[in-house]
Amino acid sequence: MDQLWNGKKRKITIKERGTGVLKRQLVADDARDDGIFNHFYLHGMEIWAYDTRECYYTSEELPEEEYRHEAVEACPHCGYEHYEKDWSPRKGYRTRCMHCGESILLCDECLHADDNPERRCDWDENTGRCFRDGGAADG
Repeated sequence: MDQLWNGKKRKITIKERGTGVLKRQLVADDARDDGIFNHFYLHGMEIWAYDTRECYYTSEELPEEEYRHEAVEACPHCGYEHYEKDWSPRKGYRTRCMHCGESILLCDECLHADDNPERRCDWDENTGRCFRDGGAADG
């Protein structure tokens, strides 16, 4: 299968051939065409595939600051999953747990961020800080 985008997030619009009826809109960071199906991926996981004989897609590059989705992180203080609805990198990677109110980091979002290609993580357990907090734990 041919890899098409190499990790750049794109807004995808899938329409029915002939009628142009909208089938689905999504955000993907990679796509592969196997000759019959187009497969769309986000963070390495397939999120949608369709038969190219029945549908077609258009895409446009999506700047990271416009990429919005639900972010989920396990709170290290209370153990519950925190959901951050309509999150974007512009909001930052630190938030408050919806259950206990403690400050937490959205680590998974950071590890998949366009500005962190090495998947750097220097979180310090003693201070509870990382490079997203202004270089507190440089390493």
